[in-house]
Amino acid sequence: MKAAEKNVKRKAHYDHLEQSVDAEAAKRFREPTYSQRIPHYVKQVYEQLELAAGLSGFEIAGLRDRRTGKEYYRNDDGVHERKQEEET
Repeated sequence: MKAAEKNVKRKAHYDHLEQSVDAEAAKRFREPTYSQRIPHYVKQVYEQLELAAGLSGFEIAGLRDRRTGKEYYRNDDGVHERKQEEET
């Protein structure tokens, strides 16, 4: 088999693999955009406050950034932004 024939078969195989990717799975593993990422300073502040509160027997339920108004909370995955509920 010539090299050109191998390349055609290889390309057909990879094209098939790309088409068979589950669209929902691809959405789940998508990296967050820059604007969706939690700022580094929020993660650092949260960790420091948790350490201080833990020594006293407290736990931090959430943080709100005064400048932006965004609220952050921690769960098992890490720090996340709380979605703003629409006011009616």
